[in-house]
Amino acid sequence: MRVLWSVNVVLPDIADLMNLKCGHAIWVDAMRKALVKNHTDIDLAIACYGGIRTRKFEKMQYEGVKYYILPHSFSYKKQWEYIIRDFSPDVIHIYGT
Repeated sequence: MRVLWSVNVVLPDIADLMNLKCGHAIWVDAMRKALVKNHTDIDLAIACYGGIRTRKFEKMQYEGVKYYILPHSFSYKKQWEYIIRDFSPDVIHIYGT
């Protein structure tokens, strides 16, 4: 199963790699690690907002997870269409507050 998460912050490992501010979603990162470790039948991708220091759309893979880092100013429709076409998820889980 292909699962796409939408998260409004950059998770710690990716924030460190890209020199970005990390959000306070440590529990989401713990879920990512548990999911990847215990459910090898799930392909996970995470789309996250990179903050004001992110100037361009970034796509990367890290520890078996595909990441889409969205820049501060971007076309929501265009970028989401690309992400959905590129990853082709079975399920989209949108984390929110």
